Order: sequence, then C-alpha cells, then structure tokens
Amino acid sequence: MADMSKVTQALYLPDMASKLVPVCGKPRVYEIQAKGKTQRLYFDAGDAINQITAWLDDLEPDWRSAYGEVSLKPCFISGQIKSGKSMLLNTVIPAVMAAYNNNMFKDVTVMKLDLRDLLPREGFYRMCRQLLAMVVREARDLGIDTLALQDAGSDLQNSDYAVIIPDITHIFRTLKVPLLVLVDEVQQLLLPRNDDGTLDQVGMASARTLLKSLLCNRNTNCLWAVTGSGMAVFWAQLALAPEHGYSMLTHNYVVWLPATHDKGGMNAVLESLVAKQPERGPPEARTALLGWAANSALLCYAFEDIKPKSREGFYETLENFIPRKLATEA
Repeated sequence: MADMSKVTQALYLPDMASKLVPVCGKPRVYEIQAKGKTQRLYFDAGDAINQITAWLDDLEPDWRSAYGEVSLKPCFISGQIKSGKSMLLNTVIPAVMAAYNNNMFKDVTVMKLDLRDLLPREGFYRMCRQLLAMVVREARDLGIDTLALQDAGSDLQNSDYAVIIPDITHIFRTLKVPLLVLVDEVQQLLLPRNDDGTLDQVGMASARTLLKSLLCNRNTNCLWAVTGSGMAVFWAQLALAPEHGYSMLTHNYVVWLPATHDKGGMNAVLESLVAKQPERGPPEARTALLGWAANSALLCYAFEDIKPKSREGFYETLENFIPRKLATEA
C-alpha cells in the first residue's frame, strides 16, 4: 500500500523562522528578530551565512526532484563547545532558508531532534528505541501522519531491534512531506556505551551506518542539518558500505565555526549587548569579558548569564561558568 504522507498542523518554515537584520554600522553583526522583537545578536565571524547559502545553491537543482534518485547533501555544523553550533542550526539556518530564492522552502516542515536526550550508557540498541520514540513523538506533534509512522509507533513495544532500526530509516525514506530535520549533538548517537561504561565497539559501527542511512536516504523531500564536534564529522564518514553509492566523505557540506573571533567584531557585539541591556554588570566587568571570551557565542552566552551588578559577583559568575557550563558539556 502506498505510504500517503499528510500534515495537519505542521511547523512550517516561514512560521517558525526568525529574521536576520543587519546592525547598522557593525559589519557581520545581526539582530535575530522574531515577531518584530530582537531576541539576541549574531556575529557571523565564520561567514556561515554565505556558507549556508552556498549549500542551498548546491542542492537547489535536486530539491524535490521528480525522480527521487539523488540524496541531498546534509549540512554538518562543526566547532568547539560554545562556538554557536546550536544557534546556527536552530536559528540561522531556518532564517537563511526562509529568505532564500523567493521563499522556495515555504512548504517545508521543520523537525527538531535534540540527541542530548538520548542515553548513551544504555547501549546502542536501547538508544535506537529512544531515537525511534523521539522521531515518532516529534512527527506526531507536527501533525505528520504516515503508514510508516503508524507501524513504527506499534513497533515501539517490540523487543526485536531488527525491527526497530529499519523503522527509523523507513520513516524518512518514504516521507512525501518536504521536511527539514535539524539534529543537534549527533555525537551522542555515535558514542554508545556498555553497562560497565566502556564504549560499545559493535554499537559504534552500527551507529555510524544508521546515521549514514538517514543522511543518505535518497529522499529529495528530506533535508538534514546536523551539529557535532569535528570528530563527529569524521566518525560519520567511517560508515561501512556506501548507501546507494554515496560516500559521506564527499556527500556532505561542512560549515566550520571558528573557535576565536576578531577583536573588532567582539567589540561591536559587546557594544550592542550593552546598548540593549545596560543593567547587566558594572562597566569594567563587561570589558573584562572581551579578555575572557574567545568568541561572540561565548560572549553572548556569558553576558546573558550575568545578573549581579557588583564587581565581585560578576567575577564569581565567570569563575563558576567554567565548571558549571563548559565542563559539564565537555
């Protein structure tokens, strides 16, 4: 029976995408606006906007091809901790796509998969069940209804992982709804562990193959953007057996985010932050941020995290930031 996809209450790209508004007099600095209000600042230090546009230019001829024979190149976003990967994935990419080529992606539904919710210590196969449950839940929340989703929902109670894993790939391979899948922290999937805490070597190989099957799924209605460390990009390329002849070594587009940003751009970002929220921190402490934060993503994150007005409270906040935020994520 044909798998007829339909959407009843989708999160369409134009409805959820923010706008990138250039800040006058500050090159590469943008305000991220949603519903006419500025949410935060974005400093395009790595020329990511042009890189994303080039990615869209590259895949445009094959987007929603009538033949469905070409697997669209996924976009990997790579960089160090707190270099702005998640914001680029969840905010900048939708904003660039929404404004691209006369609203070409206006019918695209957006699905977000945050793989930080997976539990690697439970092993690869139990992680697959978690991933399938996440996909089914997100699809149902979007109002997507397919026979593959219905079958997958029933199979969630099945203990046979030979059924669970094909269900995951089948959902995306058969989907007829134009879909943008935003996957955050993909390395969670690639590092399954055994019960004793050691790496699940067999599971790691299977995870790479599963990821490749998803990203090279030969469905031109399905577009993927993924964040992960530089090693995540490398691990994904090690998948065995090219999927439909595609090699992840060549069949991907990588946006590398710089770990450090230039001083001129950092000053421009700080000036804009202070102009919007002058009550945060004493002036000398704000300036100290420039010597503490290596990039604008970390600068914005720390600035938003700072609440005490006293000089002592400010530095205490910075000292706690490393073990409380960075170390836990690392």
